[in-house]
Amino acid sequence: MKFWITGVDRVTGYDRQLEVEAESEKEALEKATAEGIMATSARASKKSMPRRKKRPSRPSPAVPESVAGPYIYKMVQIHLNLEVAGERGGEAAHHMQTAVNEWAERGWEFFRADSFNVVQAPGCLAIFGGVKEQVSRYYVLTFRRPHPRREV
Repeated sequence: MKFWITGVDRVTGYDRQLEVEAESEKEALEKATAEGIMATSARASKKSMPRRKKRPSRPSPAVPESVAGPYIYKMVQIHLNLEVAGERGGEAAHHMQTAVNEWAERGWEFFRADSFNVVQAPGCLAIFGGVKEQVSRYYVLTFRRPHPRREV
């Protein structure tokens, strides 16, 4: 089965998409991790997704002087639709801990975690078919580090 993985490149911090062949969503997420992607979503696909040109690897953009305050912040959306086989425990906590530690290795301090809902209204014709609005829940980790040109 093919899965379309969306996530963040561990090295550059840029959004990335990857199509992988796997038997399960869990295996697809493991393959994405091996490719250097912190997955935010995995979606089963029956047909091939369009290929995007891979961005050349480049350093993080410079922090503009206009950024106010002593810190710069980075928000990372994470995927928390986990499949659990057997005993249930701290799988979500372990997944978040892994993401936090990966960003800490790059010099980002964990600041907070948030979840929020996004409501998507049906299209103009879908409303006649009884289609209701769709609610999606997103999880975002916020990291910070001292502004390179300011004292903390």
